[in-house]
Amino acid sequence: MTNADGHRDRVRKAYMENRLAGMATHNILELILFYAIPRKDTKPVARALSEHFGGDLNRIFNADIEELKSIDGIGESAAVLLTLFGEVNRAAAAQKNVGMKDFSDYVAVKEYCRNLLENQPNEKMLLITLDNRRRLINTHTVAEGTVNATAVEPRKLVQAALTDNASSVILVHNHPYGDFMPSPEDVQLTGRLNDLLRQIGIRFADHIIVGDNGSISMKNDIRYTSLFG
Repeated sequence: MTNADGHRDRVRKAYMENRLAGMATHNILELILFYAIPRKDTKPVARALSEHFGGDLNRIFNADIEELKSIDGIGESAAVLLTLFGEVNRAAAAQKNVGMKDFSDYVAVKEYCRNLLENQPNEKMLLITLDNRRRLINTHTVAEGTVNATAVEPRKLVQAALTDNASSVILVHNHPYGDFMPSPEDVQLTGRLNDLLRQIGIRFADHIIVGDNGSISMKNDIRYTSLFG
């Protein structure tokens, strides 16, 4: 057995005994790369990968394949394997929402929205439309990419609600790699949208923001409740 083989066995054994508890980011990446780079010391590659992305596994798993391949030692097979983790995470989160029917419990709705947008690599804004029994009608993607709340046209959101003949709506967006607290632009958009929806008899049920450290229901936070009056 070579030194490299012995090292791989030690890393695998550490994982099998404790899973990822206490394992450094570069060791986690090294373990993953064992399965894409079978005959090479993956430690330098794993360290370079970790340093390039600031030790952020979420950024690595959601990176562009070409950016990953730009790192010395990362070929197409390794890049595909790394991005597969991000895709699997999103698919698993989406499956948690199967069967969700009651959108009257804001705690459950927060979890639903987190499952929709957690680990998304880019900013995304969604409008969830509900019937008069608070059941799901549709989920519209109303903005994607670099979402600036000031650039989102509230009338576009209102039109989606009217098209679905919705009784109420929930606005959802994410702050990838950021805090979930509303920005001044988020607060402004919430107030403008509420005013427009009130004029046409559609209830603005909530604005939920998902960050990388949690989520917030603006309707149920005392600092923002008045925006929904």
